[in-house]
Amino acid sequence: MATERGTWQLPEAQVKLLLNHAHLGQERHYRTGQVLYEQGSNALGFHLLLEGMVQVSMLTLDGLEVILELMGPNTVLGEGSAFPNTPKFSRAQALTDSRTIEFVLPDMAAVFRDYPEFGAAIFEISSQKLSIMMRRFIHLTSRKPEDRILELLERLSHQLGVPHPDGRLADIYLTHDQIAAMTATTRVTVTRALQRLRHEGQVVEAGRKLVLTSKGQRATLPALGQPVEHR
Repeated sequence: MATERGTWQLPEAQVKLLLNHAHLGQERHYRTGQVLYEQGSNALGFHLLLEGMVQVSMLTLDGLEVILELMGPNTVLGEGSAFPNTPKFSRAQALTDSRTIEFVLPDMAAVFRDYPEFGAAIFEISSQKLSIMMRRFIHLTSRKPEDRILELLERLSHQLGVPHPDGRLADIYLTHDQIAAMTATTRVTVTRALQRLRHEGQVVEAGRKLVLTSKGQRATLPALGQPVEHR
């Protein structure tokens, strides 16, 4: 496996709450390469990943596969389209042998009524992901691959980061191919863009991982809802 951990992380309290409601779901096992659900399918289930690594991706109209997340243990996937008549907007495939709890809940209104804390957790997780998706969309409209890469590193350093003398270390190893698939560009473009970012002091290498410097953080677009500072 090229990745040591996933690109998404849930707070421990949310994971514990979902595990407390495991009786609402059913344990599933997936072999390496097996698909959990397909893009465009009407599968109602969503998953709490317990073990393994799952790639969540989206196929664009021109056939480009964009990786949305690399999900590691204790993450949720597929919840955004868990309601009836809401097709899956992404595809999930096991990168390693994986184990999940699949929740298939046709009557979500009843679940929200009978288990409000469970429903609130799912709603909160879905809202968090939507916010990140919108932010990524804004950056993906940029023609500069550096902007796309900086947005990805900023998110990873925020969710998975640890302090580093040069800034904040994104504590995950991603190959240039994976970064390219997550920023809708190519491996060659990623390699060149990272060279420019290192030369400008916005990104620093720390072994096989990347550090986003304070200069790199200032270069990213503001969070949704924040005004743009004109310079």
